[in-house]
Amino acid sequence: MKRQLELDLRAKILVFPVARCLAEVRQVARRLDAIRDVAEAKAYWRGVVADLDRRLSSHGLTRDQINVELWGFFDAVQMEMLRQYGGGTPQKGQTK
Repeated sequence: MKRQLELDLRAKILVFPVARCLAEVRQVARRLDAIRDVAEAKAYWRGVVADLDRRLSSHGLTRDQINVELWGFFDAVQMEMLRQYGGGTPQKGQTK
């Protein structure tokens, strides 16, 4: 009599945080800084967010998880823009 081996091949996929994708964060920060037209900058940012949303959704993240990732990316881009201006990292509660 042969035995049937049953395997559970399900896996949990862990997505690398987009806020830690430094090359992408820096590229977006540089591009936003180079755009002088506010409407063009908004359109570019909306495109970046839409692309990230599609990518994260295709990996199976929930809407809440995607929103957390998008806000983290937003914060990372803002901090990178401050760093590029030589402002360093502002302390909590401080503004430049």
